[in-house]
Amino acid sequence: MKMRSVTINASPIICLSKVGKLHLVPQLFKQLGNCTVFVTPRVVQELLDPITKREFKKMVDSKQIIVYNKELPHEAVFKTAAEVASNSKELDPQEHMGEAEVILLAEQIDSDFVIVDENAAKPVIKEKGISHLNHLRIIDLCVENKIIRKTEALKILRDLIKKKVKYPRGVINAYANKWG
Repeated sequence: MKMRSVTINASPIICLSKVGKLHLVPQLFKQLGNCTVFVTPRVVQELLDPITKREFKKMVDSKQIIVYNKELPHEAVFKTAAEVASNSKELDPQEHMGEAEVILLAEQIDSDFVIVDENAAKPVIKEKGISHLNHLRIIDLCVENKIIRKTEALKILRDLIKKKVKYPRGVINAYANKWG
């Protein structure tokens, strides 16, 4: 099956931009089926770091990432944000509006994947029958599809850790063993 689209939340964009690897997302999904990578306007608003903004802007300007500008129903976004919040330590739905928009957009345009790092969003994504990826799985898929080598993936992981991206020890060990 050829993929048509993926939607991505701010956290994976921020993580991959911190190490100059945001370009891997559209590159991977182009190779896997020439699909379009979408974000919502709220995701764009959440990109505060100047380096992230600059790398993201390059992807948008070159049409490798598309900002979906049609408005999503506010009531549905808030309801989904509340569902995500119920799985989180941060119970305020306002803190999860970005994830909610990405999930609803994925549902609306029938995305093949949602790329979200927030663990609280995973049960909601699964309930809606959408496949989920996070930024480390994107790196792993790039290795599997020969876009990058294992040594580069390991360097990306080390760079992410140096940039203060936090991972459970088991996750670090699993990917380090797989790529090392």
